[in-house]
Amino acid sequence: MLPNRPLDPSRQYQIDDFGRIRPIHQMGWTKERWKNAASPEAALVDIAVAPVVMADIFPPSDWSGLTPEEWTEMRAKRYLDIEDGFYLATGVNVGYGTFRFEWGNEVFFNMRPDFGFLSITTDLGEEPINPVESAVRDRLIDYYIQTGALRSAIDAGEIELPGLYTLDWWLAFWELRGLPVQGAGGSAPVTETPEQRRERLKVRVREEKAKGTKAFMQVVAKEEGISPSRLKQLVAAESAPAAPGGMWTGLLPAAKSTGLKKRKT
Repeated sequence: MLPNRPLDPSRQYQIDDFGRIRPIHQMGWTKERWKNAASPEAALVDIAVAPVVMADIFPPSDWSGLTPEEWTEMRAKRYLDIEDGFYLATGVNVGYGTFRFEWGNEVFFNMRPDFGFLSITTDLGEEPINPVESAVRDRLIDYYIQTGALRSAIDAGEIELPGLYTLDWWLAFWELRGLPVQGAGGSAPVTETPEQRRERLKVRVREEKAKGTKAFMQVVAKEEGISPSRLKQLVAAESAPAAPGGMWTGLLPAAKSTGLKKRKT
């Protein structure tokens, strides 16, 4: 189980007796546009039909993939969670449209910070609790193929939440389902070279081994979406012969001696 962090979305809010979503932590900016609305509920109705809110969450009709800047960000993250994986394929991120707003002297969320996560991991089975969440789910229905694919993978144990996997893993995930991810303008994203991948995997194996993880090869292989045997092949491969006692000595279990002595001639 992952440790609870103060800013995990599920720990950022509470639902009051009126069904309103209140922030637990008094930090961050708020929008004041609805400060003088007739009620918090009236403010939520207005937010639900505000074009700018939906534009923050959903891509335009001519969306053709992530921008070069977004690809750079995705690669820099190294591990992408399930909402990132969904964004790769759809350009949709509900979190981008989640915010705090003022009404009178009180502050509320326009929707639950984890509503997007709950929606895409349950194939839209999470019930909305206010007009904004209802409007968002109505739009998410357009992506039922992607949400269905994620739910099936979760049920089958292929994805373990929160779904932290590499960019290449997510690209392969959507490719296998006939939903290849495209880059900006329809161009394929730039991924790491074979040598870069090999070095990255070696570092990960070293990290897990140093932590004392017993099945360190299996852990890294699962992150990468490959078999342990394939991982062994990758980390053992060298672009040039390695010197004895080199950097990666001890990375893999040493080969056992056959016990045979070389015959004298």
